[in-house]
Amino acid sequence: MSIWGMPSVEDQPTVTLVRWRVLRVKVKKVSIDLVLGWCLEDGHARMSTPIRQHDAKARTLTTKSGRVYVVEGAPDYDDDAQYILEEHFGRAANKAINVSSSYFNDLSVAEPTNQHASVQIFSPNTVVSLSNTKTRSLVDEMDKSFQPNEKLTKAIKKTS
Repeated sequence: MSIWGMPSVEDQPTVTLVRWRVLRVKVKKVSIDLVLGWCLEDGHARMSTPIRQHDAKARTLTTKSGRVYVVEGAPDYDDDAQYILEEHFGRAANKAINVSSSYFNDLSVAEPTNQHASVQIFSPNTVVSLSNTKTRSLVDEMDKSFQPNEKLTKAIKKTS
């Protein structure tokens, strides 16, 4: 896969990303936040310069270059964008932290009020519902396979 430069900010001041994430990458002793994802205008993956400001309501991120990134939908992984990140930052890319929710905290969870209630997890473009019974069953199954080791058990006791 090839990586090429982007159009100038003057030629393309605003782009729209889907399958996007905001990642915090530590470079030497400095952490930078950048957005990466699939650009609808160009039909390929993009990675920004460091983020300088954001508008959660408008769902925009303005970067050091001055380009404005509009993010659509919920944060999601894009293979090609990840490839660009890894090529640019090397091993530091593997330690990048997803901080998307720090910028756009628009996920909501409705707590069930009775045994037959449902949990709804939604973002502006997605709604997923699970019945309370199914949710409890899923959590119970996950708990069965989780057996804490001795070190973890001691750590849990210390914090209790």
